[in-house]
Amino acid sequence: MKKIYMIFISFIFVLMLSACTTSLSYTFTVENGDNIKVKLDTSGGYKLSQEGSEFCVSKDGVELTRGFFMTEEKYTSYFDNVEGAKGVSHFDSGTYNGNEYIYYQYEEDGTDTWYHVIIVEDSSTGVALSNTNGSDSAEEIFELLSFTKE
Repeated sequence: MKKIYMIFISFIFVLMLSACTTSLSYTFTVENGDNIKVKLDTSGGYKLSQEGSEFCVSKDGVELTRGFFMTEEKYTSYFDNVEGAKGVSHFDSGTYNGNEYIYYQYEEDGTDTWYHVIIVEDSSTGVALSNTNGSDSAEEIFELLSFTKE
């Protein structure tokens, strides 16, 4: 009987482990027809939610980052115009997970917002992430997110 009990407990444990997930994703069909998958590593207690054509990353009920989609032309406009613009500081650009991005801080009326503006690889879609909780929060969430064309 003890052996059956141990097998049953082991089976329940395996079922519980298989039910655990460390990521959440949504796929959006954006205005240009691209299907873009937004995936968040949720292992740190972060939550991903969809709000119409936008998405939000939160933790402990507090919104940390909001994201929205844009055309490739809008991304190019950001890239060409944001560096050196009034209120912009900490400008950087690079590639992460195959996606080109720009990163900057924008100050307006005493409020600092950190932006990551990304062009999704092999697509005509950009993504803008805004975060008013500081550069560390913006960087951490950026690294927990991935964007792919489906």
